[in-house]
Amino acid sequence: MARKKKADVGEESSLSTAAAIVAAFDEYKHVRCVSLEKGGRVENTLSTNSLIFDLILGGGFQRGRIVEIFGPEGSGKTSILQEVIVSSQRAKIPCMLYDTEHAADPTYMKAQGIDLEFKLREGGKLVQGFYYVQPGPGEDVYRLMLKTLSRMPNIDPEKPGPPTILFAIDSFAAMFSEAEDLETMGKGGLGRDARMHSQYLRKMRSLLKAKGGLLVMTNQIRMKLNLRNPNATGEGRPGGNALKFYADYVIRVSTAKRETEDATELFRQHLYFRTIKNKCFPPFRECESELIIGRGIDKAQDGLAFLKAVGKHENRGAYHRILLKKFDTGTGLNWKQFRKLTESSEFREHAFALLKSEKVYGAYFKQIGYKNYSYDQEPDAE
Repeated sequence: MARKKKADVGEESSLSTAAAIVAAFDEYKHVRCVSLEKGGRVENTLSTNSLIFDLILGGGFQRGRIVEIFGPEGSGKTSILQEVIVSSQRAKIPCMLYDTEHAADPTYMKAQGIDLEFKLREGGKLVQGFYYVQPGPGEDVYRLMLKTLSRMPNIDPEKPGPPTILFAIDSFAAMFSEAEDLETMGKGGLGRDARMHSQYLRKMRSLLKAKGGLLVMTNQIRMKLNLRNPNATGEGRPGGNALKFYADYVIRVSTAKRETEDATELFRQHLYFRTIKNKCFPPFRECESELIIGRGIDKAQDGLAFLKAVGKHENRGAYHRILLKKFDTGTGLNWKQFRKLTESSEFREHAFALLKSEKVYGAYFKQIGYKNYSYDQEPDAE
């Protein structure tokens, strides 16, 4: 009796490696194979509304990413998150703010520049562009985000553009699971919230990338006790370890100095930013900025720090000279004139264009060894 031939082996098994890969993707068409040549451009970022902060991040937050901003109490985490929302509204991007702490103040949000009645024009109609949500269990937050993303169209990864939607959570530490909501107080299960975050972040990761969304959340810090040596305590963050691995940006915010201006009674806070993790740009970079409570980032101090970092500032005693052709008057400006200029929308737009140019990041990458690094488009920022 003749032996049966092996099924479907003969012709396909003799394909070359490249042809075998193409044949496999033709059969499994639901698996996406995208080009990475134009995937990491600065045009795909959303600004943090701070020039010096954008500089250490690589232009801002890229679409399809997860961001964690953590720090001690009163360090300005919520204010930074609200600055990102202001930037998204300026870029005409819809935003959903999940206030898991149930502590947001609409008066404070308006003072910082958030338009609570923000509208977008779609299909010739004005639709709501800003949503403020006070959720219950953490599962509700994830389910609402997953349902929103699943109904959105996929983006073309090779086509540049900012994020399609912004999800903002304030804060990650205040999210609790449904099991905790049903249990008796003080009888929590081990790793209950950590499992919730791990399972849902695993689903969020691929959907954010496919749809071009951006998830930014704040987090708190906790004291981690050392059982072997009770005198040695460490610092930890609530919610388990899942967010540490799934986050593309991890930024620590801290503050060291607070002061009040006598003339204006403005409460100022000196902020320190440090990128603990950055998958889109070299990490472990630091910068400083000033926050005016109730108004947001001090645009004059932010512009001064940025100009110094890119070598476009010159000090002449008490006068400041901006070494940009469009704004260089040839003579120095006093602080009042400098503040008025750097807070203007014309200067901010010009500075953000300069920040995304080859002259800023191209020089930096070549300095650290990326000789062939270049952007496809170099705006005429000078």
